[in-house]
Amino acid sequence: MKRPLALVGFSYLLGQAAAVFFGESISWYLAAGCLLFFVVSLLIPRLRREKAVPIACIAAGMACIAYGLGQMWLVRPVEFLDGRDMEISGSICELPYQKDGRYYYEIQTDRVEIEGAPQSIHIRITATHALDAGVYDRVTGKVRLFVPERGSGLDSAAYYQSKGIRLTGFLYEYEPFSIQSPDHYPPYYYALKAREEILHRIRLLFPSKQSGMAAGVLLGAKEQMTQETQEDFQRIGVSHLLAVSGLHMAAVTQCLLHLFLFLRLRRRMAAGLSIIGVIAFMAVTGFSPSVMRAGLMSILMLLGMMIYREPDSLNSLGAAVGILTVANPFAAGDVGLLLSFACTLGILLVSGKLLNQWNQKVVSRISHGKRIWKWIGDSAAVTVSATLFTIPVILLTFQEFSLVSILANLLLVGPAMLMMIGTMAAVLLSFTGVVSFLAMPFLFLSSLLIQYLQACASCLADIPFASLSVGEDFLLLWLMGTLVLLAVVWWSPTRSNRRIAAWFSCLLLIFGGVCQWVFHRNSVEVAILDVGDGCAVTLSYQGHGAVISCGGGRYAPEAVQRHFREKNVHSLDYMVLPSIEQEGNQGAYQVILSYPPRLLELPEEAKKEERLWNSMHVAQEAAMVSGQTQVDLWGKASVYTDMKNGYTHLSIGDLQITVDPTGKAETPGLDSHFYITGVPDARGGEISSQYAVFSVSEETAREGIVRYTPQAGEIFVTGGQGNLVLEQDSSGAVSIRRE
Repeated sequence: MKRPLALVGFSYLLGQAAAVFFGESISWYLAAGCLLFFVVSLLIPRLRREKAVPIACIAAGMACIAYGLGQMWLVRPVEFLDGRDMEISGSICELPYQKDGRYYYEIQTDRVEIEGAPQSIHIRITATHALDAGVYDRVTGKVRLFVPERGSGLDSAAYYQSKGIRLTGFLYEYEPFSIQSPDHYPPYYYALKAREEILHRIRLLFPSKQSGMAAGVLLGAKEQMTQETQEDFQRIGVSHLLAVSGLHMAAVTQCLLHLFLFLRLRRRMAAGLSIIGVIAFMAVTGFSPSVMRAGLMSILMLLGMMIYREPDSLNSLGAAVGILTVANPFAAGDVGLLLSFACTLGILLVSGKLLNQWNQKVVSRISHGKRIWKWIGDSAAVTVSATLFTIPVILLTFQEFSLVSILANLLLVGPAMLMMIGTMAAVLLSFTGVVSFLAMPFLFLSSLLIQYLQACASCLADIPFASLSVGEDFLLLWLMGTLVLLAVVWWSPTRSNRRIAAWFSCLLLIFGGVCQWVFHRNSVEVAILDVGDGCAVTLSYQGHGAVISCGGGRYAPEAVQRHFREKNVHSLDYMVLPSIEQEGNQGAYQVILSYPPRLLELPEEAKKEERLWNSMHVAQEAAMVSGQTQVDLWGKASVYTDMKNGYTHLSIGDLQITVDPTGKAETPGLDSHFYITGVPDARGGEISSQYAVFSVSEETAREGIVRYTPQAGEIFVTGGQGNLVLEQDSSGAVSIRRE
C-alpha cells in the first residue's frame, strides 16, 4: 500500500459518517457488516494479497463501534435530564451570540443539582435577554434542559454532538441567577477575545448588510448573516464557502509563509512561524472539525518544509481526518468537516488530471496569452473537481441537487477568497490606529466583492429550477448504486471503465432528480412552515401558490417568501387568514406586498390591524368575511374556511387537512388525515385526525407537547427542525416528510 494513512483515515471517516447518518441502532448493524466483509476478504486470495479491502473494512467497522459506544457512554447518561428543571453552575466556554431575537450561551458545567447526573456537561442555553456575562464568566441559575432529538440524516442533533453539546435548554430569567468573573483565564480565553474583537472590527468597518458576509467567509461566523443569503448559497451549491475549510486555511498559510519569506527569514524559520500562525487562526475560528482538518493538513505540509521532505497530500488528508474522527466519535456530524474533506479530496484526485487535459488540448494550441489561459484552466479545474466531490454531501444534507453549482463555484470561489484576504488585511491594518487609513483600499475592495457575491448568489438562486429537490429514499438508492459501480471499477480498474462508471453515476442522479420532478409536478404540495410558535401553511402547484394562515411573528413572512422562492412560485393565487388572534398574522402584510394575491380573504376583525387593512388594496380581489367561504384551486384542491370558528379545511383529492391556528375549532380534526395547529395545549386529547402537526418552537414542544396526543395517530412537530411537507401518492397513501 502506497498510502496507508489515507486508506485508514478515509475509511474511518466514511464509516463514522454512515453511523451518524443512520443513527445508533443501525450503526451496530453497519459495524457487523463491515466486520463480516473483513472476514470474507481474508478468505479471498486477491483481496488478502492487496490488503486494502480488509484494512478499509476493519477501519470502517471500528468507526461504527466507536460511534455506538459514544452514544452509550456520553449521550445516554444525560438522557434522563430531558425536560427536567434544575439548577446548574458552570462557565461560558464559547462566545455568546444573538440570532432571531434570542441569545445563546455554551456552558461547561461543574455542578448539576440532580443526583446521579454527570457534573461536567456541555450545554447550550437560550435566553430571551442578553446576560451581562462574557467568556469564562461563571453562571449559576435554574434551567430547563432538553436532549436534542435525533432525526434522520445530518440534522441539528448530529451537529450538536459533533461540537460536544449534550443538552440544550433555556434559562429561567425570572428566577434568581448569578454571574461571577473567574479568578484566572485559560489560554483559550485570549483566542476567543481575539475572535470577538475581529468580529467587532468587521461590524465597524462594513455596513450591516455586508458585515455578516465578511464574518461568515473569514471566520465561519454565520450568526449575523441573513437567512436569505445563507439559503441562496445553499441553493446554488456553494455552502462550503461559509465554512472555514481548506480554501481558507490554504490562503492563510500561503499569506503567512510568503510574508515571512518576504521578510528574508530562512525557509525553516518561516515554516515554523507559519505553524504558530495556523494554530492561532485555528483557535480564533473556534477549533471546529473542518478547521481542525484543514489546519492539521497545513501543519503537516509546513513540517515537511522544516525537515526538507515533500509530504504526501493524500496521506496528510487521511492523517488529519483520522486524528479528528478517532478523537471525536461524532465529528462526522459536522457538515463543514464533510464538505471540507470532500472538497480537498476532489482537488487532490481530479484537478491535476483536468488541468493536464486543458493544457494539452487548449493551452498548447494558443500562441499568445498562455499564462492567462493556464490561470483560467487552473481555476476551473480546482472549482469543477471540488464541486463534483461536494455534491454527495450537499445532497445527503439538504436533499437538493443544484443544477448551477459548477457555474456558481466558477463565479464565486475566486472572489470569495480575494474578499477573505482583503477583509483580513483590512481588519489587521485597522488595529494600527494612526495609520489605519491603510486599511481603506482593502476595505473598499472587500466591500465591492461582497456586493458581487450577494448579487451573483441571488441571481443564480432565482434562476428557475436552479436546484432540484430529491427524496431521501432516492438518495440512498443513488448512493448504493454508486458504491456498486465503484466496486465494479475496482475489480476492473481500466480508465474506460472508470469513466463509464462516473458518467453512469451522474446520469443516474440527474435522471432520478428529473423523474421525481416530473412525477410531482402535477401534485399539490402542502407545507407547514417552521416559523416557531405559530401556524403558517402554504400550497404550491406548478409555479402557483396559496397561503393558509400566516402566524409565527416576524419569522412567517420571511419563511413564506423563502419557501416560494425554493418552489419557484411566481403567482400567489389565494390567501386566507382564518383568524388574526394568532400572534404574528399582522406580518401577513409583508407577504401580500411581496406576492400580491389574486384573491385575499380576511376576517372582519382585520379592520383593527392598520397595516393589514392598508395592504388589502394590493390584492386583485379582497373580501372581509364573517361566515363560511369555499374556493376551488388547482389540482383538485379546494379550501373551506369558517371565519366564525377560525379554522380552514383543505381537500386535495382524497387528502383531508384541517388548519386550526388558534386551536378553537368546535370539531377539531373533522375526521381529517392531518390536524395542524399552532396552539397544541388548547385541544388536549380531543383531536380526531390520523396525524397531528404542531407548529411550535422546540421550547414550546418540549414544555408540554407530551400531554397532547391525538386520539388516533402520530404527532409531528416543526420545532426548529425544518418545514413539514404533506403528500399523497397514487395509491392514496398519505405521508409526511421533513424539508
